[in-house]
Amino acid sequence: MTALQFEQTYRDEWAELETLLHDLPTSAMERRRARRGHDDAFHTARLAELYRRACGHLALARGRAYPAHLV
Repeated sequence: MTALQFEQTYRDEWAELETLLHDLPTSAMERRRARRGHDDAFHTARLAELYRRACGHLALARGRAYPAHLV
């Protein structure tokens, strides 16, 4: 798999992870409000799944010596 194919294959997952990370509550009040949400467990599980996968992608990119901008 070329670096370009790798990026195209996983780009959507990385974007979703970035969105979930950006939307994380940052203050104590926001965290309390988020705990009351009905889909909090789903978002937490999805965030964890995407994070683990991104870590695996990073290891692959490093192992395959992909360009620095991709790693």
